[in-house]
Amino acid sequence: MNDRVTVIRDFAPSASAVRAARNFAATTAARWGVDPAEIETIVGELAANAYVHARSAFTVSLSCVDSLLEIQVEDQSSRMPVLAGAVPPDEPGGRGLMMVRAIAAAWGARPTPFGKIVWAELTTRVRAT
Repeated sequence: MNDRVTVIRDFAPSASAVRAARNFAATTAARWGVDPAEIETIVGELAANAYVHARSAFTVSLSCVDSLLEIQVEDQSSRMPVLAGAVPPDEPGGRGLMMVRAIAAAWGARPTPFGKIVWAELTTRVRAT
């Protein structure tokens, strides 16, 4: 397979949208024949960051070509993400980007005219249809 396949979905700024984004990722992964756990985790963490920190609607984009799967979450905040240092065990948050970094082959962020895109790439066997 050499054709890029992309699915995109917009979400409202709400906690239930974060859950919906995870479900969207899991459903797409299953359709593509990919274990959904890593994709669902990355989308969940990036969507949660868009909801909590950007406080804006967000868009999730999943693309694959050959064995490369790219995840993008775009929000309406120009504030770039910061990878936290060591987080005390009793803190309830602050580990999302560390999890993304641990799972993804690569990740980063780039500004857009209306906010930013935070992206992550996975190398996996994809059977996109």
